[in-house]
Amino acid sequence: MNKCLIISDSDDETLIKSNNKKKKKKKKKKKIYNVSEFNKILDTLLKKKFNNITIKGEVTNLNFRNHLYFSIKDENSKIDCIMWKSIYDFNNIQIKNGDKIICTGNYGIYQRVGKNQLTIRDFKIEGLGKLQKKFLEYKEEYKLNGYFDENKKKKLIKEIENIGIVTSIDSSAYQDILSVFTRKNPYINLFVCDSRVQGINCQIGLSESIKLLDEKNLDVILISRGGGSLEDLWGFNEPNLIETIYHCKTPIISAVGHETDYTLCDYVSDIRAITPSIGADIIVLDINTIIHQIKDTYFLIEQLIDNVYNNFYSDMETKINKLKELDPIKDISKIQQKISNLFDKITLETEHKIYNIESNINDKKEKIEMINPNNLIKNGYIMVKDHNDNIVSKKIHLKDCEFIKLVFMDGEKIIYI
Repeated sequence: MNKCLIISDSDDETLIKSNNKKKKKKKKKKKIYNVSEFNKILDTLLKKKFNNITIKGEVTNLNFRNHLYFSIKDENSKIDCIMWKSIYDFNNIQIKNGDKIICTGNYGIYQRVGKNQLTIRDFKIEGLGKLQKKFLEYKEEYKLNGYFDENKKKKLIKEIENIGIVTSIDSSAYQDILSVFTRKNPYINLFVCDSRVQGINCQIGLSESIKLLDEKNLDVILISRGGGSLEDLWGFNEPNLIETIYHCKTPIISAVGHETDYTLCDYVSDIRAITPSIGADIIVLDINTIIHQIKDTYFLIEQLIDNVYNNFYSDMETKINKLKELDPIKDISKIQQKISNLFDKITLETEHKIYNIESNINDKKEKIEMINPNNLIKNGYIMVKDHNDNIVSKKIHLKDCEFIKLVFMDGEKIIYI
């Protein structure tokens, strides 16, 4: 309530005295908080008041980064939320914009930016969809039957050369896979089955493709597609595909969807890759790494040869010194014969070791020559260059090109286009 003091001439003196008394009173000093202190106090108060609070609302502004960031809203308001990736992965329930969600957690302040948010510890989708229920039922059934046991997973060999791919060749996932293979090791052998990766009965084609590749005794099979909703990825949860993967003799890598997408194909496969590119990256060893390994092996062989010769000459020198200590007249012929036999034996063994080492070196050299792109021309391949002498690897490179050069083993041929 506002107060108004009315002053008259008769009480001026009284007012002055009263004001003097007020000036003599000490005013209580106010505490001044800095921003960090104030946010910390608010965060503590809110978390104490709203610890383990349960709120429901509609998911909106869903954003997948290292963790999940989104808001829940009703008709009149919204609340910002964060869910740690470990919580989301543990529940294994896909969240989408528009889902009605019931979540439990602590409400507080993200102190660095002064933003109120709910940190979620547990959640469930209100009115779980039929597909999600079916997914969980399938997952539990196959888990109980041992389809996901780690001790049944097949291991990849170190040097993979023959790779099967099951995907749609029109997809970006396929292009991502080819890009990784081209960059790391373009000399591998690919066996590609073009398959539908979405839609009714797509799992039938996927299963037949895996069976076909499994008969070819390949090193590994990569099954892949890009991300999508539960409905888009449902073919990778169908029982006949899961059975095919489980009974496949060839190791299988599942690179289906993105990091937050899980299918039963991921669980039953021998390895799960979070993206198609990472799936390809797991498979192939970088060609530069192989070259370095060959160089290291060559250097090791040289060292072994040096050691053989050094040991041989050291052994001979030791034996000669021992002979000098003996009386040269006694049994000289026998000693000479023993020396000759020993020398012949050492020489034969050394020559045999050198032959094996040289054969190994020649094998390594042949492998290096096989992966040398310049030798491909000698085998009947033709190198195509444009009018600027750049190598043509794609059709689009011929745009605005006046002529092309065909490079043969014994010369070049210019063709105008």
